[in-house]
Amino acid sequence: MNTLTAEQRWFYFCILVAIVIKFSLFFYIVNVIPLAFIDGDTPVYLQGAKAIHDFLINPSHGLMHNSQALPGYPSLLALFLYGFNLSIAQIVFIQIILNFVTVFVVMKIARAINPKLEKLAGIIVLLDLPLTIYSQMIMTEAIFVTVLACVILFFHRYIVNPTYQRLLLAALLLALLLYIRPVSYFLPIFIAAFVLLSGCAGSRKQGLIHVFLILLISYGACMPWQYHNYKRFGNARMSSIGDNTIQVHSFWKDSQEKKSKYGRHMPDVIYYPFAFSRNVLELLTAPGSVSPCKSRGWTVFVKIFGYGFVAFWIPGFLVGLFKGPRDLRYWLLIMIMGYFLCVTIMATGWTVTSRFRIAMLPSIAVIAAVGWFKIVSWLPNKYT
Repeated sequence: MNTLTAEQRWFYFCILVAIVIKFSLFFYIVNVIPLAFIDGDTPVYLQGAKAIHDFLINPSHGLMHNSQALPGYPSLLALFLYGFNLSIAQIVFIQIILNFVTVFVVMKIARAINPKLEKLAGIIVLLDLPLTIYSQMIMTEAIFVTVLACVILFFHRYIVNPTYQRLLLAALLLALLLYIRPVSYFLPIFIAAFVLLSGCAGSRKQGLIHVFLILLISYGACMPWQYHNYKRFGNARMSSIGDNTIQVHSFWKDSQEKKSKYGRHMPDVIYYPFAFSRNVLELLTAPGSVSPCKSRGWTVFVKIFGYGFVAFWIPGFLVGLFKGPRDLRYWLLIMIMGYFLCVTIMATGWTVTSRFRIAMLPSIAVIAAVGWFKIVSWLPNKYT
């Protein structure tokens, strides 16, 4: 009978720990404070789901969807709430299950780069508290990170074998991502630039054709929704959420307001890099918050476990950024992480929270796993 290796035992132990944490929090909310399933943005998504349901029942009245929520997540809510008659708690339960789907996809991404990485990368996703916490709310995070991980996986497969079939599948998934959260709207441009500059498509002519297809499919799929918003609201944006983020809490606006407190005597050339670095640190290290649960026990646990777990993966992440493999798939991970990091900070300024790190989680998990294996390789043999 085969016995489990130490690596396998640790992996299965971490799966058990993740299950205990996720479902303990879930059943606590169900039995003690069900309102914790509801976030400030939840009514916007529920209104969108109701509008989609009403439109399908009576299309003649038009689609009375709000201007903020993209239709991807509300469509899923409409299916669950009105198609399957699920409760809010049952929908959250499905979102928790999606976390494990995300783990599986990230492990496949890591395995493609190096089979040794997959379990550690999976553990980092499994035990990530912001993903655990925000998946317990009617919010986009659980579905968004699952689709994003699939986008990365399919573009990795395209890089290995740049066929039109693989490109179309990856681009369609990317188009789906654009319908879930507006933060991803400019991602197709960055991926297209990566494809062109890396030369992964082959010849330059082939690269230009592939770039054209990525942009055509991604933004072409957005046109019906943008047309809907233009006809109803007079603006062709995918979402009006920018009115509540960029205009209220952009990096430049927040930094100017806080300069008197944090950098009164600093010249701008020093203060703004300092402000950006401070926001990066907050984004990467915030452990998560369970304040809606109103539980001192959960709050203490999240602080201790959250900061401890961040302290674990951060060293590997930093080493992995600079000592990773010379592999286009790995560089794509870094580019996607950098995209979400910069766009998030520029849009939300000093109000960044651990919630926004979730979009970076697939990249962080693989990069940190690479870094930790590099660190271990530097240790004397007696410690490995």
